[in-house]
Amino acid sequence: MEGLALLCAALGTAGIGAWEIYRKRVLNERLFTEYEHRVFQHLIAGIICFAFFLTVGREWDALAPQTFNIPMWSIALIVTTLCNVVIQFANVRSSRLLDASFRAPISAVAPGLVVFGALLIGEWPGHYGIIGIALVIVAVYTSAREGAPWKEYFMPLAFWLAFRSTKNLPETEKKRMRGLRWAYGGALIATPALISDGLLARHGDMILGVTIEILALALIYAVFTSKAPSHDEGEFAPLRDRLRLHKWKMVLIGTFYAIPFIALGVAFRLAPIAYVGSLKRLAILIVVFGAVWYLREKVSMLRIVCAIGATIGAILIGFDPSPAVVQDSADAYLRTIIGR
Repeated sequence: MEGLALLCAALGTAGIGAWEIYRKRVLNERLFTEYEHRVFQHLIAGIICFAFFLTVGREWDALAPQTFNIPMWSIALIVTTLCNVVIQFANVRSSRLLDASFRAPISAVAPGLVVFGALLIGEWPGHYGIIGIALVIVAVYTSAREGAPWKEYFMPLAFWLAFRSTKNLPETEKKRMRGLRWAYGGALIATPALISDGLLARHGDMILGVTIEILALALIYAVFTSKAPSHDEGEFAPLRDRLRLHKWKMVLIGTFYAIPFIALGVAFRLAPIAYVGSLKRLAILIVVFGAVWYLREKVSMLRIVCAIGATIGAILIGFDPSPAVVQDSADAYLRTIIGR
């Protein structure tokens, strides 16, 4: 079972890395608007997951044990869907505004925040958790300040410079600050989403759950978000012409996006959520090195070191017992509410 969990985590991690890199390339080519990325990506991935569910989904879901509980599964599905409305909106926006290699380490913030959640319920992290959090904080902080004068690295609360007024800044710096805000916001909301993903996987049919979630996201984005490009996206040719020429690129993005949902559901059941959630942060390294090779981004040695540090920190957090305590506490709390 441990081998299957590792295989699923590796497959999901590879899918995340491929999705991040290829989506960034298509965003750089300006083939589709942000709105189109959000709607089509989720629509295609939802169709793939639904087809998987109808064909081999039950057999795949049976590979890992589950405690079937419809109320728990339903609550987890609602929470993770609502979280991902914000997360995936932020992901597309920050991915367009930032280099993939610059943005990638910020995803390590989510498992670190789970450990901080343990502090709120009186669970002090162990040595692995403390070291992991320290590495993530230093790596993300240093990466975000890349290119700044050295004295700014030692300014108190320099992190909050990302939220300062951009009125008098050059356009490139404005773009970077906006991207950082969206990336940090997405990482913050990813913390409860990580916990609810584990609950969804362990209390019902994961493939059915992610199919509903992804198709719901496509519907929400299609109906409740603006179809018009944002002010800094520029002009686009008619959608029909772009789809005729580039539809298979969007299909590939949706396919890469579906793979982690299918693979990680089994992994979340077979291994502690913190282990899986942290191991999938290896996608940070895939994105950084893929950005160098495939996207031809100019990546400094500092950025590479920060990416490695953030990845090691996230993995160490996975070996700390405190995230499992948070998961168990959330599970027990929901059971108390629903009385089951």
